[in-house]
Amino acid sequence: MPNGRRYFLLIHLAQPLIRVVCGGLVLGAVSMQAGGQNYNHSWQYPIGSPAAFHMTGPATQGDPQGNALIESVEMPDGSVFNTFYRPVGISHFSYSGAGNKFSAYGGSNCTIGYNSALKLKDVDGQGGKKPSAADIAGMPAHILAVLENQNLNNYVDTSTNKSWEFVMEFNLPLKDNDTSPDDFGELLYFERGSGGGNSWLTFMAVDENNNPLPGAEPLSISPAETVDTTPWTVLRLGQRIGAVAIDLSRLGVSETSHLRVTKAQPGVGGYTNGERRPDFKVMAVITHPSQLSSVAALFD
Repeated sequence: MPNGRRYFLLIHLAQPLIRVVCGGLVLGAVSMQAGGQNYNHSWQYPIGSPAAFHMTGPATQGDPQGNALIESVEMPDGSVFNTFYRPVGISHFSYSGAGNKFSAYGGSNCTIGYNSALKLKDVDGQGGKKPSAADIAGMPAHILAVLENQNLNNYVDTSTNKSWEFVMEFNLPLKDNDTSPDDFGELLYFERGSGGGNSWLTFMAVDENNNPLPGAEPLSISPAETVDTTPWTVLRLGQRIGAVAIDLSRLGVSETSHLRVTKAQPGVGGYTNGERRPDFKVMAVITHPSQLSSVAALFD
């Protein structure tokens, strides 16, 4: 799939209670509601950031196979981010299990990114029940293809309890705006599930060789942390997208350029019990003052 590079100026929106003009609308009131769920605006950590995720596209208007485009994220103080920082590389992919249980997926009517499903076993064109070495080697390019755009109806689809993992690379470091826990979540996690996110996923901040960074700890994100996008995004099987903004301090680091994502494991990173076959997408927003006025390279 051809990739095109575009450059956008990231809008400076870090000041508390700033009034922001976005798409002709003036935003800035403190949000007490996100994704259709009410929050107690007192301390939210460690239950994610009570951000609101605003969507456009056919999948928000009844077409479950159409585009589901993330338009903006509103943080609790009213700051609005509408430029999203996506992975630029996928490495260290590993997988065990049947080759039809891990896919790169796109809605059939999508005009941005993928519009079909590619199962791991079919990457090399030979089929078979178990993925070949060529399937494993070729899959990272397809993972990147569904993660590098803003269409949430492009995602990694897993339906296995076998182990898998890969590392996402960002071409600017993800930096925490404040090394202490706060309600500004730099890492954005989206997960398809009945009524919103319904599966766990585990993150770890690593280096380019997939080694944990000093101080890094695994973090397992519960579906209980996610909220529905607004308006609700209806995807295949009638399931919706749940979303959460994750503060980098929860990963034990203040900066990283690489993130390992894995299936949740019992007793690791806070996972207790529940579904762990996520259908997911990961993006980020830049919140650190030193990066807010820079040009961020985004990929479609």
